[in-house]
Amino acid sequence: MLARENQHELCVAARKFGNLMVFGCWWFLNKPSLIEEIERMRFELLNTTFIPQHSDARVLDQLIYKWDHSRRIIGKVLSD
Repeated sequence: MLARENQHELCVAARKFGNLMVFGCWWFLNKPSLIEEIERMRFELLNTTFIPQHSDARVLDQLIYKWDHSRRIIGKVLSD
């Protein structure tokens, strides 16, 4: 369920099935407006039972870049 259009279905499936852990976003969803939209929906439907970090980081440099890129948006969504 990589596409933006599938994120709601993914959240509902994770809510229904406790053994499903939602983890990060696909690389092509790594845009600030999309991250904010998806994280808000996940927090509303799943509370804190998902991992907001991007899941496709293959090397440390990418992981650090992506975390730095996403943490401000995730913090804003949490504070709202």
